[in-house]
Amino acid sequence: MTEYIYIALVVSFVYLILKMVLEKMNKTDKHNEKTILRDSVYVGLIVFIVLYAKEYYFSATGSKAKVFTNEPDF
Repeated sequence: MTEYIYIALVVSFVYLILKMVLEKMNKTDKHNEKTILRDSVYVGLIVFIVLYAKEYYFSATGSKAKVFTNEPDF
C-alpha cells in the first residue's frame, strides 16, 4: 500500500510541475497557485483511491480448486 502512496505523490508532483509550466507559457489564462496546488492534491487522491480500489476489487486471492489425481480407494 505504501507504493500506492509513492505513486500518487509522484503523479501529483508531475501534474503540479506540468501545470505550472503550462500556466507560465499561457499568460492569458490566470490561475493562481492555490488552485493549481489544490488540483494537484485532488489528482494525487484520485490516483491513490483508484490504485487501492483496483487492488481490493480485482485481486486474485481466491483459493485454487483442489483436484483429486490419485487412484480411488474403493
